[in-house]
Amino acid sequence: MRKLLCVMMLFMVTGCASTDLTGYVDPAYQHHNLGKTIICIKGADMGEVFEAEEKISLMLADYNIKSLKYSEVILPTRENRAAEGPLLRSSGADSLLLVAVAKGSVEDYVPPTYTYGKYGTTVSGGYYTTDLIMATKVTVFDMHTGNQIYTADGKSDGGLSYISLLLNAAKTALKDMEKKGLIHKLPTPREDISDASL
Repeated sequence: MRKLLCVMMLFMVTGCASTDLTGYVDPAYQHHNLGKTIICIKGADMGEVFEAEEKISLMLADYNIKSLKYSEVILPTRENRAAEGPLLRSSGADSLLLVAVAKGSVEDYVPPTYTYGKYGTTVSGGYYTTDLIMATKVTVFDMHTGNQIYTADGKSDGGLSYISLLLNAAKTALKDMEKKGLIHKLPTPREDISDASL
């Protein structure tokens, strides 16, 4: 029940956002499954970072990947670039999932249309709309070697908020990693037919 609630909440947050993404897995890591990864979000506001770290950790759990939040390893109040590398390596994680975003918007003009009817003229349109867009770069690093395991570039649009675009980009990247054999979705438990008939 809790998992269903999490999925419903994630759908409500991402809404109708869509992401076009192209990714590449290093052939040396083709059959390498991530065990424990640090989720790092760059280019988002602090509130968006905290929400994205939480929601992406739930997405990773579906792939049986344990996760740490970058903001809990490198505290926002104590950022120290010199200590960052050793702190990340001492966390016990085998990889770092970096989602870097650049926010933007596109303004469109909806021209007016006139409908003539028996009760007069109805006018619709004649206004500007602003659509949110987000460029995304998703990278997975091997914490032991520093090698890039996976890299992807994408563009998201159609969301009601930047967090919805960010989460949709992360979800799309995870599906791409699964398709390319880097991560593997946990099988959903099957209901036992003999129990259902009782």
